[in-house]
Amino acid sequence: MSEKPAIRDSVNPNHEHAYFSAWELNAYYGESFIVQGVSMKIQEGEILALLGRNGAGKTSTLRAIARLDDPALTHGEIWLDHKPLHTMKSYEAAQSGVGLVPEDRRIIQGLSVEENLKLAQIAEPIGWSLERITIFSQDWVSVANKRNYSFWW
Repeated sequence: MSEKPAIRDSVNPNHEHAYFSAWELNAYYGESFIVQGVSMKIQEGEILALLGRNGAGKTSTLRAIARLDDPALTHGEIWLDHKPLHTMKSYEAAQSGVGLVPEDRRIIQGLSVEENLKLAQIAEPIGWSLERITIFSQDWVSVANKRNYSFWW
């Protein structure tokens, strides 16, 4: 199960206009088939929510997208701004702008949200500025409120 993900030509009309796309992702923890045939396409400015019950594979899908070692991506393509993430190691995906916030909220207790964000920032132009994070968060909340979505912080 340690075979490389299938790779098609990077000039693929199915995702040439998407800012982010994932196609037919399959990923394993050891011999366990965890992520099965997941696909998504996100245009710049769109917001996608990955929803499902506990154990449905949401976190595993995000870990595969972030190119972490577990689960191992064995099939599929992941594209971010025309860059083939599926061919990258996790550190290369991070340099391309992919990050994963662990669900156990690994923050430094005693620091404010702003202080934790500043501490986690990486040098421009790779990382987002605190101002961009704030604007994105406000925009997301505004969209959620307009569409009558419920969310928790």
